[in-house]
Amino acid sequence: MEALGCHLSALSEGLVDGDGGRYRDAVARIAAWLRGRQRPDGSWSDKWHASPFFATMRCALTLHRYAGPDAAEALRGSVDWLLERQRENGSWGRWEGTAEESAYAVRTLLELTGDGGPRSREAREAVGRGCDFLVEHGLDVDRHPPLWIGKELYAPAHLVRAAVLGALIAARREPATNNTTQPVS
Repeated sequence: MEALGCHLSALSEGLVDGDGGRYRDAVARIAAWLRGRQRPDGSWSDKWHASPFFATMRCALTLHRYAGPDAAEALRGSVDWLLERQRENGSWGRWEGTAEESAYAVRTLLELTGDGGPRSREAREAVGRGCDFLVEHGLDVDRHPPLWIGKELYAPAHLVRAAVLGALIAARREPATNNTTQPVS
């Protein structure tokens, strides 16, 4: 869906020619399928990742970017699910709070609540606590539990580090959450 959505964006920007009808139809079908796969609690799951935070980020951000108003209810469910699952120390995680899962939650909340909405203030506070956790724990490579599924669970350290750094960079760019000014190592 993301590839089709990017193509539709390129059409609207005049970067490519065409009417986009078949892409819009495909995006609508895929968006409906994704909404139908959402769990009742507001999360999604993925065959190749043990944590619902990764799948929820990928599905929610894709719906937010390309699915239009039909996705509003599903996205509210994701925000609610994320806010309800933040831990006392500011982290998120399926079994324990992890930097990887916290980074996914921060990125999702930033994008889904960046333009306001009923829980945007609560989300901003959660993002701030999440960023504090990421600054303190996020780049310690030895602390990343295996969540990726191959023949066995594994933890791709560079990918996890990139997720953490991406979340911190995204948070720094948001004026309401610019509380992460200290350097990370």
